Amino acid sequence: MLLLFAYSVSAFAQGEKDPNFMSERRIFLWDVTISMVGATNEAPDKVAASPRKNPDFDYKGWMYSKSRDIFDATRAKLCNLIDDIDGLDCEIVVVPYTTDIQPAFHVPSSSPQDKERIKKMIMEWDNLKAGGTYTGQCLEKVMNTSLEQMQAKVMAAQQQYAEQLKLATTQ
Repeated sequence: MLLLFAYSVSAFAQGEKDPNFMSERRIFLWDVTISMVGATNEAPDKVAASPRKNPDFDYKGWMYSKSRDIFDATRAKLCNLIDDIDGLDCEIVVVPYTTDIQPAFHVPSSSPQDKERIKKMIMEWDNLKAGGTYTGQCLEKVMNTSLEQMQAKVMAAQQQYAEQLKLATTQ
């Protein structure tokens, strides 16, 4: 499962764009729960299949279902979505998650070089951990954590802006 959050920021000072802000940031939430690699506790497929190797996963306690293994297709779709980003003025963030947020991938622009860098990170990712098979429950926890982190950043930015405004009005 992939979720995309895109938002735009308009930061202008005296009619000119502030170079510290990209016009757009695309955040992709990438489901890397073990169900994405075909781990299941239900009856296995009728056709025998060897469990995957990239990412490698010890299916101890789980059965492997080739028909439910959508990891490679999802990873390829994510790379295609990144390729489809137009222009250079877009920051790209990919946040893999299981029951928790995993270390994110980030590139500062959507230049061809940065797109290739982040796609390489995605294709080489191999940090699958046991736990987190129910996407809905995992996503809820990740979204709540993300919203709390964003809220803290917004509050800090508001406080900084208020302090700058106070300094400007007292001078």
